[in-house]
Amino acid sequence: MGIILQLLPVAINLIVARFFLVTLRPGNTPLITAIARIEQGGVLSPGLAAYTRRLTLGWGSFLILLGLSHLLLGQYFEQYLHPALQLLIDPLAILFFFALEFAGRVRRFPDCRFVPPWKLWGLIRRNGGLYQLCHQCIS
Repeated sequence: MGIILQLLPVAINLIVARFFLVTLRPGNTPLITAIARIEQGGVLSPGLAAYTRRLTLGWGSFLILLGLSHLLLGQYFEQYLHPALQLLIDPLAILFFFALEFAGRVRRFPDCRFVPPWKLWGLIRRNGGLYQLCHQCIS
């Protein structure tokens, strides 16, 4: 059972990363581009569209690295890390990555309006929800 618990965060991160990256295939809509369209009312400037495509790649890559970091932590530092601390690694890393990206996005695109995550989640729900959004990205 111990190995399953060690591999679970690795598997979850790799599965989510795969979805981000699959949306980058030709004919698909990058996931972050689809989210930005909802946030921006349907139309993105060419610069913002290119940025959201790169950001989708960035999130996919980040999640792969985060998943692989669990292998490293489990292999070499397991005896030094309290299990509760290991549970906090993903949410804290994701929050940190999102906060840095959001701050950079606001500075890079000062003419765009960006809503906080909790409001964006509401916009996604009003536009069919996460399942509908994901289905649109890979159709």
